[in-house]
Amino acid sequence: MKKTIIALIFAGFSFGATAQTKQQMKEELAYIQEMWGKEKKTLVNEALKLSAADAEKFWPIYDAYQVERQAYGQKRMEVIMMYADNYETMTNEKAKEIGEMTMKNNQDFDKLQTKYFKKVSKSISPIKAVQFFQIENYIDTQIKAALTDNVPFFPDVKKN
Repeated sequence: MKKTIIALIFAGFSFGATAQTKQQMKEELAYIQEMWGKEKKTLVNEALKLSAADAEKFWPIYDAYQVERQAYGQKRMEVIMMYADNYETMTNEKAKEIGEMTMKNNQDFDKLQTKYFKKVSKSISPIKAVQFFQIENYIDTQIKAALTDNVPFFPDVKKN
């Protein structure tokens, strides 16, 4: 299953190396999120092996979580695009803004996961909640790694 996840992620996020407009990247990201969402749901279903009763309780929570989670993924991409747009001319002020946006998005995403961990734990079981978020964290880590591979390191920056 891990190989399937990694292959899907790298297929979906290999767009970073090509020159595209922001609109093209947003459209491609929306398409990837839609296609990836379908594949991800199948993977989660196979991994959790939920009973019919648990599935009835879990999937509405999962769907609500995915809707909220997507906003954080989109914000992550916006910050990466901001970094890319300012890569050549990065200033201390812009770096601070990008760093603060990244930290806030990460903290807010952690709060979201905590909220939904509690919901899944209460709805079906803490064991299934841990399993679900193990899968989520693995996928998120792989996505972050794929994105990071497409982001250049800082060149010599202006001292401001």
